[in-house]
Amino acid sequence: MTETAETRAVVTWDGPGEPIILTVYDADGEIAVALLPKRALTLAQELQTCAVSAIKADHWNIPPPV
Repeated sequence: MTETAETRAVVTWDGPGEPIILTVYDADGEIAVALLPKRALTLAQELQTCAVSAIKADHWNIPPPV
């Protein structure tokens, strides 16, 4: 998969009993995978942690951790 400005990821869920789907779109097409609930929660927590770090870094004008 090529890393470009057009790359985006979308998570969808239709409700109880339905799979959580992660779809990544880029210039080469799209890839969709079903996530187990525990993995989806872990991914969400990791993304939230990165987002909070980026917001804090932006607020204090310091580079975010790598």
